[in-house]
Amino acid sequence: MWYTKVNGDVIGSILENYTFLNLVKRVKTRLNDEEFSDDVIKEFLNEAQFEILGEDKHTFLEKVDELDVSPSETELDLPRDYQSTFMIFAVGKDGNKIQLDYAPYEDFFNSKLSNKYTIFGNKVLFRSVDNSEDPKCWKNNLTIQHLYLAKPTEMIEDDDEPVLPYEYSEALIYLALSRAERLRDNFDYAQIYENKAETLITNLKTRYGMRQMKLKNRAKLPLSLRYGGQDANLTIQ
Repeated sequence: MWYTKVNGDVIGSILENYTFLNLVKRVKTRLNDEEFSDDVIKEFLNEAQFEILGEDKHTFLEKVDELDVSPSETELDLPRDYQSTFMIFAVGKDGNKIQLDYAPYEDFFNSKLSNKYTIFGNKVLFRSVDNSEDPKCWKNNLTIQHLYLAKPTEMIEDDDEPVLPYEYSEALIYLALSRAERLRDNFDYAQIYENKAETLITNLKTRYGMRQMKLKNRAKLPLSLRYGGQDANLTIQ
């Protein structure tokens, strides 16, 4: 297995093994318990990823969704991992690019202004034209560029990949171990694993930073899974 680093980022075949299944194996190895339920470990790993990323706006969660649409189309499905919108652009085939302005859904439905969008339900609703006589009217197909903040989605299949960058995968492992040790009533060990995870999470936030956003339609995730515990003086390798 080989890997290298480019500007501090791990790349190479090591990432090909950064999967849900291999995370489960890593946790089970640390637990030294082959009888421990894989399904429970998977649940703990998903909870850990939501705990680490569910509240914050890291730059590696920023994505661009591009879809070709006709001038008559007025809505798009939100991506499965959608959390909040940064900006939306309409791009013509000639490269002409116009930013669509956000409007609260009440204003959007009660007006006929062009080049507006809103978020309602699981849809992006947009209006890129007013009428055929409008000089800014799109007469040909165009591309909608949706710049959005993604959220972690549940890992289900063995080959699913975590959203968290590989170099911080130990944070997932530590939090899963912490939950497993609490399940086994090993509260001192659980607290130490949680402390180790917090150190990595702090480093993650320092390295990647968090985007400052002016969001009018932020969809904050409800999961904030923090566990209390007892202080301990044990050392875990």
